[in-house]
Amino acid sequence: MDIAQLRCFLAVADELHFGRAAVKLHLSPSPVSRAVRRLETELGVELFIRDHRNVTLTAAGRALQSGGGEILGRFDSLGSLVRAAGEDKQRTVVVGGTHMAPPEILDRVVDLVRQADEDVKVKVVVADSAELLTRSARGSVDIALVHVPVASPGIEHRVLTTYHLAVAMRSDDPLAGGTHVEWSDVRQRGLMVSSSTGGPNAMTLIRTQLEERGIARFDEIDSADVVYLASLVRCGRGLIPTLHPEVGGPWRVFDDSAFVVLPFRDNSPQFSVALAWSPQHMTRGRAASRALESMLGN
Repeated sequence: MDIAQLRCFLAVADELHFGRAAVKLHLSPSPVSRAVRRLETELGVELFIRDHRNVTLTAAGRALQSGGGEILGRFDSLGSLVRAAGEDKQRTVVVGGTHMAPPEILDRVVDLVRQADEDVKVKVVVADSAELLTRSARGSVDIALVHVPVASPGIEHRVLTTYHLAVAMRSDDPLAGGTHVEWSDVRQRGLMVSSSTGGPNAMTLIRTQLEERGIARFDEIDSADVVYLASLVRCGRGLIPTLHPEVGGPWRVFDDSAFVVLPFRDNSPQFSVALAWSPQHMTRGRAASRALESMLGN
């Protein structure tokens, strides 16, 4: 049994619904279900009775819920205890960012923290949005760049920038000779999209925008690794929604003669990045709070 499995189990036990538990954890239902199944296999007991309409706890499930909640609470409080013990000797501001966050924005946040206090140490944590929001709620990340939407209790956020999605394709693709992509072309061929759980809320929002524009064919790829997705485009002549390489970061993989990135003619889907923080924990860090004020004031 590990903490991630216990966290998934307790969320389902509280909600008695795998979908709602997944939303609560900023995950998609599949990894939550797999974690609970692995936990049941390791323990050798069924924790839930599942049917088509209802999820209920077994006696073993109720026993684990009773003891597991206390254990998880104590685990989540360890970070605060350790930080409080070392706060006087070591002033460290933890800045989080997803690997898909534009580098210039992440660099700006780090620079503002250092400007607020020259003696402060800045630690950068790179993780997916779900993990960063969880860490922010616990207080182990002070400020973080995450994907929108943000739906985390106790977390505030402000959208910093919004990008318009484009389409990446091979340079010898029949569509590559144009200056833009028509929605009719994309509806005919469909799109490759990530079904990874790294940012399910953001991915769901993007997919909803695509469906609203008439896209019904999706080739789901269980990865959020842009380099891997680019290799699939290179090998298979597929189309993939992406940010323009000028944004930087992983999107620069498409700044290659093997690819062409074209905008949609109109009504392109949007992808937003926000600064997220926990007001409860922000008061302890002068540098973090000043950097936050500066970012929000710009």
